[in-house]
Amino acid sequence: MTETGRRWTALVGLLFVWLSLAAPAWSQDNRVGLVVQFGNGAVFRGCYPYTQGMTGAELLQQAGLDSAIEYSAQGAFVCRIAAAGVGQDGCDYPRAACQCQAQTLPWRYWAYWRLDGAEWAYSDQGAAGHVLQPGSVDGWAWGDGGVTSGVKPPPVTLQELCTATVPLTAASPRAERQGLPTYYLLFVGMVAGLVGLWWVVRQRSAR
Repeated sequence: MTETGRRWTALVGLLFVWLSLAAPAWSQDNRVGLVVQFGNGAVFRGCYPYTQGMTGAELLQQAGLDSAIEYSAQGAFVCRIAAAGVGQDGCDYPRAACQCQAQTLPWRYWAYWRLDGAEWAYSDQGAAGHVLQPGSVDGWAWGDGGVTSGVKPPPVTLQELCTATVPLTAASPRAERQGLPTYYLLFVGMVAGLVGLWWVVRQRSAR
């Protein structure tokens, strides 16, 4: 093998080592998903970077949703969630009572869910007290419910939220919000790295 070939082999090897170390930070396991179903049937979906200690309430804020939360000794209650061009449901807190539509059964409120495997599980913790884990998917749905029940968001997976195009309901043509798929970023980074290495080796070989 020539000197140029050895340099190429070493540089390409270093590139793949770097990609293997960087990949976990870009993987779905270091992201969290969010699904919000409004009363009009529109669905907001998103995939976001995970940060240690983040809560369900912080995920709503990170998604850029207009949310109002009432904090009390019993925890936190989400009064309103709104997304521009998608939907808005809830009570106009603090000008109105946070649970203005949940005074008598059946309550009409934002039910909070956590994805457990392939099924939604009703959260027994409020959004401010629920600490997310890497790969978590939070769900919210507006509608009638009770103490431990409520309307469920549509079924979805983290993989669909982060890497695939999830079909929207007819009522929500603008509801989809997600960044570039992870594998696109990895591919572009790999190609850019290889082109840069090729240029460096070529310049050195020409000397």
